[in-house]
Amino acid sequence: CGVQVLELALLEKVITEKEDQIFDVRCFGDKGDGRTDDTKAFQDAWSDACKMEGSTVLDPSKFTFLVGPVSLSGANCQPNIVFQLDGIIIAPTYFQCWGNGSLPWLDFTYLRGGVTVQGKGILDGRGSRWWKDDGKEPKIPLNTSFQQISPIHALRLNASTNVAAKAITIQNSPQFHLKFNYCKRVVVHDMTADSLGTVLTQMGSTYTTVKMC
Repeated sequence: CGVQVLELALLEKVITEKEDQIFDVRCFGDKGDGRTDDTKAFQDAWSDACKMEGSTVLDPSKFTFLVGPVSLSGANCQPNIVFQLDGIIIAPTYFQCWGNGSLPWLDFTYLRGGVTVQGKGILDGRGSRWWKDDGKEPKIPLNTSFQQISPIHALRLNASTNVAAKAITIQNSPQFHLKFNYCKRVVVHDMTADSLGTVLTQMGSTYTTVKMC
């Protein structure tokens, strides 16, 4: 009986520790109503998760989060961070927040200890406002020259190692769905890319496995 009690106590401790490693964006002021700007809540959840090895930033199901261009830096992160995408994240549709168009939407960068982006949720770039009628090139905002417009990436992973994108769905990207810059040991599988856009681009990255739907 003593052994069983000890095993139960250890199991409860493990469960508690795992729960402590989950950082739900709603606990950081996220509304999840699809109208309120939830960018800061995502940044704050990421900042706290980075302090703990093997932690998870949770974007829960049944919620829609409006998130602007955001850089989720791993320069000071512990290893093996997971971004669990189970809800819907939508991009803003007004040009002003994108600067000259050079800002990635969700940008994971400098994660040398590993990062996984996974889940059954959706990244919806709501890119139709950027498309011309033929859908082949981005629109150009008024008073802006074509030279000022750079491709907008829905999801970019930059200068990171042991990078994985699993079972995610990206739709309506302004231009690029997914991009890796200078990453090592990249794994992509069961990814769905819906609508216009380049499915995968790379620059100086090495791939272990790539499988897409």
